[in-house]
Amino acid sequence: MNNGSKIIPEELRSSDWLKDAQMPEGEEKVAYEFADWLAAIRNNRLAEKATRLWRLFRNGTLSGFEKALVVGALLYCIAPIDTVPDLIPLVGWIDDLAVVLGVLAYLDRGNEKPQSSITTHPV
Repeated sequence: MNNGSKIIPEELRSSDWLKDAQMPEGEEKVAYEFADWLAAIRNNRLAEKATRLWRLFRNGTLSGFEKALVVGALLYCIAPIDTVPDLIPLVGWIDDLAVVLGVLAYLDRGNEKPQSSITTHPV
């Protein structure tokens, strides 16, 4: 894992879904089931954010740890049984959205660029 993984709490790094995400079977499950899950989801914000994760997963620019986080988040969404079952309308998507937004926030933090200083020109 890279140094950025130290930001992720130990209990999350050792969770079953993250372990599954590091296995080829986890990636295969996401690749196979994501489109069906996306078609069934009725939450536009979750679908939009999950699609952003899907694109990151597919574009090959992530480190191994980042890719495992993305796959894990998508596996969590795809799984019908999680903290709050997806069978409960609206409420069942809140935990999925929280996981997706958390992973996106983590990835975005790594891509922040320092703000340039303002330069003034003499008049």
